[in-house]
Amino acid sequence: MQQQATKKICIVGAGPSGIMAARHLSEIPNTEITVFEAGNDIGGLWNYNEKNTSDLKYDPDKRKDLYYHLNNHFHGSLYPYLMTNVPYFFMSHKDFSHVDLHPDIPLFINIAQHKEYLDAYITRFDLRHCFNLNTLVQSVRLYKNLSPEEQAQVSEEERKFVVKT
Repeated sequence: MQQQATKKICIVGAGPSGIMAARHLSEIPNTEITVFEAGNDIGGLWNYNEKNTSDLKYDPDKRKDLYYHLNNHFHGSLYPYLMTNVPYFFMSHKDFSHVDLHPDIPLFINIAQHKEYLDAYITRFDLRHCFNLNTLVQSVRLYKNLSPEEQAQVSEEERKFVVKT
């Protein structure tokens, strides 16, 4: 019996949706999941840091602060003392809840508590190896839409998509 070829799955973004997609797609046999994240850690908007434009010392040779370089700003929808405006159970997943991590969790949580939950979720389902951090996705294109010159640069002609980071 011939072994089935491994399917490669690419997810762009390691926020809550990317994490959830990786978790469920990882259950499909013969799949290799790769999650590309421009930031320095998982969590998407929940990966809060104190940097702002006045702190920026971007060095393109060292590829620091990739998110800033891409968007010309840091996402600023979070602030240090933010509390969620929905109860924690709307932000939990049925296969691993905030209560599974902290049985005495308050009804409304802060950003650090939710980020801790996302990290624990990844650990619980052994997904850490799927994430490529500090990796900016520049384009995702259908192989058949590439020029012949571009197709010649791609090693596997059977590809459906070409992801450029």
